[in-house]
Amino acid sequence: MNESLKTCKRCGNEKSVELFPKRHKRPGVYQNICKKCKNDKDVLRQRSNLQAKRDRSYRTYDPIKKKAQYERLMSDPAQRQKAIDRSRSYRLRNRLKAKAHEQAQYAVKMGRLVKPDACQECGQKSNVDGHHKDYSKPLEVIWLCRPCHRKQHRKESKALTTHNEGKEK
Repeated sequence: MNESLKTCKRCGNEKSVELFPKRHKRPGVYQNICKKCKNDKDVLRQRSNLQAKRDRSYRTYDPIKKKAQYERLMSDPAQRQKAIDRSRSYRLRNRLKAKAHEQAQYAVKMGRLVKPDACQECGQKSNVDGHHKDYSKPLEVIWLCRPCHRKQHRKESKALTTHNEGKEK
């Protein structure tokens, strides 16, 4: 076999070594799959990962799993302290948001604010999150399922981005 030719393990064609990607950790050594086959393989993997990611994002919130994860995290004193520090830092940076969240939670607890069983956007019966359009009005809450809540935040961040871009021009 000629030194400048190599057989691709995927397509079985014999090609020049320049058509094979180099191994990063071993200089002068080439991979067993040609660049075209490697690219095709990477595209397929990215598509399947993207679909799996989409599937995961639409799963419903599982409070039992969330609680177990929280208990595992809080059982380690170092991790517990990190979580406390992160929470404290967030609350200091976002005082208005934190206060609105606390007031809404307290109102639900006291019965002044009723948390429905279904999303106000799509009507799906699931565990709903409270969404504040204006944090200065803490008791004006929209109750949304996780997917609708994410969509709402994406809409608001897009609107904010386009609003800020308009100011720069």
